[in-house]
Formats: sequence, C-alpha cells, structure tokens
Amino acid sequence: MIDWRSFAELSWEPLLGSDLAKGFGSVRIREVNQRRGARLSDLSHLLMALAISERADVATGRLKPDLVWRAVARYRRGPGYGERPRIGRIYYADNAWLGLAAAQEAGLVQDENPAAMWWRRAEESMRFVDSGVLREGGVGLRLKSEQVSGTASAAAGCLALSLQQAPRGAGDRWQFLARDVATFEEHTLRRSDGLLAYSPGAADRQAPSPTDQGLGVLLRLGLGQEQAAADLVAAILSFFDARRLWSEPPIKTAVMLRSLMRYSAQTADSAPLAYVDEFLQRLWWQGRDSQGWFVGLPASPKPSLSAQAAWAGVLAARATRPELRAQLW
Repeated sequence: MIDWRSFAELSWEPLLGSDLAKGFGSVRIREVNQRRGARLSDLSHLLMALAISERADVATGRLKPDLVWRAVARYRRGPGYGERPRIGRIYYADNAWLGLAAAQEAGLVQDENPAAMWWRRAEESMRFVDSGVLREGGVGLRLKSEQVSGTASAAAGCLALSLQQAPRGAGDRWQFLARDVATFEEHTLRRSDGLLAYSPGAADRQAPSPTDQGLGVLLRLGLGQEQAAADLVAAILSFFDARRLWSEPPIKTAVMLRSLMRYSAQTADSAPLAYVDEFLQRLWWQGRDSQGWFVGLPASPKPSLSAQAAWAGVLAARATRPELRAQLW
C-alpha cells in the first residue's frame, strides 16, 4: 500500500531546507535560489497546497497558511493584488486563485474563528474579481483589459461556488456569476473534442490547458451538472495521455489532478483516481532528484517553489479520505 502522506511530507522537505521566507513582521517569500520575491500566483498555489496538507496532517514546518498570507500583504494594490510586490500588472486570475485558496483554507480549517477570517478574505477577492466581468459573460485577463480569459473566468466561477460554504449565506449572492461562467464556457470556449479553450475564437487551434479543464470539472460539479462534468472528465482522460501530461507545467497539472480526485470522490468513478495514481507514482520514482526536488519533468528542470508546492499539495490531497477529497478546489 502506498504511503501518500509520507510522500507528501518528503516533498515539503526541500522547501523547508531552503532560505525561502524572510522576516517576521512583514514576510517576504522568494523563489528558490533567487533574490526576487515569488509571483502572486506562486503564493496562491503555495497557500492552496498548505491548506490541503494541514488538513491531511502533513508536516510543513514553518510554512503555514498564515505565514503565506502575511507575505501576500506586500502585493496589495488598491482593492486587488499585483503579480509582484509594488510592481507589475493586476491579473484577475491571480486574484481569483488567491480567493479560492483562502476559501479552501476556510473550508478545511477546524477552528471557527480562523475560518471566518479566511472566508472574509475569500469574499474580498470575489468582490474585486467581480469587477472584471465583461459583457460577454467571461472575466477579463487583467485590470483595465477587455480581453477575456478562460482561466480567470473559470477560477472566478469556482471561487463563487466555494463561497456557498461561507457563513451567513455569503455565497448566495455570487451564484449567478458561476452559472454565467458555465454558460459562457459552453457557448464560447467548448472545443470540438469536448475540452475547453483558453480564450474565444479559434478554440480548436489553441492547445488546451490542464488548468482550464480542471476548473471546468470543478465548476460543473459545484453546479450539480454531473453529466457535463462526466463528459469533460472523459475528454480529459482521452486527450491528456501519459506523454502529454508529463510535459505540462506542474501548477496546471496539479489543478487538473485535484479536480479528478474530487470528481472520483463525489461520483465513485474509480477511473479518474487510477489515472491520478498512475501519474503520481511515475512522478515519485522518475520526477525527483537525489535531494527531493521535482526536476525530472520537461517543464520544471530546476528547483521551483511553485512546482514543489504543487506536487506536495497533490500528494497530500491523495492522502486524505474520500470525503475530504470531495471538498477540494
């Protein structure tokens, strides 16, 4: 029997042994072996992985959700958060991911008071992302942009659905946004092979992203569209064979694998979970170096904060019970 929890703990160790976080009041988290601060998207996915690991009783040392949020404060730019501290553009997808990670922590933490604080953070992100909804029904790529982003749209829809768990019915006011995003995807982003494109127009000429497929599955599960979710899962398993999946960026693959674990937990369909297990076993035995860094994949040939955290979080998710996997975002 595979000890997924031990795999997850061992995956966190290289990050714990690196000089990653600086400061105690205002925390700065850096990319591995770099002086520059990590991107907001990296911190969002780190936060998501830590939330899942915490609930799976996986040891993460000093790296805790609260520490990451203190680092995120440096990225604040008005009502939203920028891609870098004090510089760079403000992307709606980054802010939706941040809110979704906060909602994940709120939904999994077992203490009521911290949960309420994390829900407030998630809803604050939702209010900002809502300002980026365009006439077409999707969400813009970034602040002051009219370009639609499929990833930002799907992440916003999932964030809206995650707020259903929030106290005082906070999620009810956002239900329309999740439904509108799902309709937008079906009418504008659906490819002929059943997968979802990144942006409108020439969908079949765009390489489909695992992130968009994973978010699409989560969105349909959250809306109770089980057949639509099943159709998308079937398209995923058909298109992303072992060779193709191995070459995809870790963060994108991690999102899709978590969605397949949730789908399997909610529907009792074992095929997606078997697909996840096959990939994770290959990742463990072929994707790591002697120091434990996941550098054996084409898209992540050197130590990376986002890649290491992504895989640690997926392994932690696999270590949880099915009823907890059914709550993953």
